[in-house]
Amino acid sequence: MKDKYDSALNELNILMKKKQELQGKELLNAVVNTTKSLDEILAFMSENEEDQS
Repeated sequence: MKDKYDSALNELNILMKKKQELQGKELLNAVVNTTKSLDEILAFMSENEEDQS
């Protein structure tokens, strides 16, 4: 039973890492393809962080 749990946990960790890598690539592509400046993007992200606090 523990082996099955460990295997499932390992698979979950692999999938979560792949998801994070894909999200990073998607974010980078969005930044590259936008007309906004880096300062505008960072300001927007900071505003959203403050709204969530």
